Amino acid sequence: MPKCGFIILQQPLNPYHKTLADDLFEDIRNQYKVIQPEINLILDSDYLEVKGFWTIHPLFKLIAEKKEVDWVVFLEDHTRIDLGKLLQVLQYYDSSRDVFAGYALEDINPTIIHHFASTGRESILQYPHFSAGFFISTTLANKLTQRCGDCIFSIDPKYEVRPYA
Repeated sequence: MPKCGFIILQQPLNPYHKTLADDLFEDIRNQYKVIQPEINLILDSDYLEVKGFWTIHPLFKLIAEKKEVDWVVFLEDHTRIDLGKLLQVLQYYDSSRDVFAGYALEDINPTIIHHFASTGRESILQYPHFSAGFFISTTLANKLTQRCGDCIFSIDPKYEVRPYA
């Protein structure tokens, strides 16, 4: 059974979003109780203190240090998952490889929020749909830690994590 942890991207100072995140965490915990996989629920205290955690980049180091998990699943506070199906999907991947998987969004035309990085049809941009959730292997997180360093500045993290996907 895949060993995975979860990071719920949230706004902990906003009561509405904190409640959504707490509900999601409890839903995952309840699903866990039913199927009992090898899973680690990464608690808020593990990542909420990381400066700029919402940009994802500063979390790579934390993830790389999590020796007890092979996968980390990123969810937004309003995302919902079927844990059993997720674990089935993870079995198709090799956690010793660089894996970044999720639902891809595309910008067919350049947009100002993405800094006009796309200059034509030949360079359609794909980036992860955070609301659908995505997962990465801790093997990839280790490499991204070295590549990114202390990246904490971000304008559009959903787009800026794109080179790693």
